[in-house]
Amino acid sequence: GQSIEVILKDDKQDPDTIKTVVNELLQKNVDAIIGPMTSSMAMASVQLANESQTLMMGATVTTNSLSRIDDYFFRTLSPTADHASVTANNLLTHKDIKTVSAIYDVKNKAYTKDWLDDFTHTIEKHGGQLIKKKAFSSGNDCTFSSLADELLIEEADVIVLIVNSVDAAL
Repeated sequence: GQSIEVILKDDKQDPDTIKTVVNELLQKNVDAIIGPMTSSMAMASVQLANESQTLMMGATVTTNSLSRIDDYFFRTLSPTADHASVTANNLLTHKDIKTVSAIYDVKNKAYTKDWLDDFTHTIEKHGGQLIKKKAFSSGNDCTFSSLADELLIEEADVIVLIVNSVDAAL
């Protein structure tokens, strides 16, 4: 029976901007913050939520760094340690994949680095091999065809994209 006011803010995937945005919301005495969308932005802003004791909920944040902590940050997805390992196991057992190359985004490395590390650990534990990895920074100036060309030279059984949904589509 109570009304809810939704205040939309854009962190622009920038650590300084998200701190400003979260501070603006906290100054308005919000009851909760739904967001941010990425692990990197969560890492940059969770301290502010904790200091103010304001609930922050990231529906798409999966970094391992925010696991098993008594704080004010909640998420709806399991950490990367869970789903990166499942993906690696599926490739190894169901697709008979032995060699893997990976493209990962350093702009959201709180997610992509964890995911790549967990995935690689599982692949190698079961006899597979990460033969090449290539980092990029998401944005308008990224050319995915050159990244793909570099990885295709290695002739891996599969190339794994550890990127956001827009970059995956591109």
